[in-house]
Amino acid sequence: MSLLLDEWCRRSAISRSDPKAYATIATIVAHREAGKTIEEVRFEIFSEAVTDAEDRE
Repeated sequence: MSLLLDEWCRRSAISRSDPKAYATIATIVAHREAGKTIEEVRFEIFSEAVTDAEDRE
């Protein structure tokens, strides 16, 4: 999961110490606890990142 967070931070240009990164950690953990695979979690968080980026434009 740490590698997934690192990848998300790089793609989102966000530091791991940013509050948004902490929110993403909570999202990753919640999805994993719900039984989602790493690939499903990756899809979820990167889809959210794309939506956030589009909202900023």
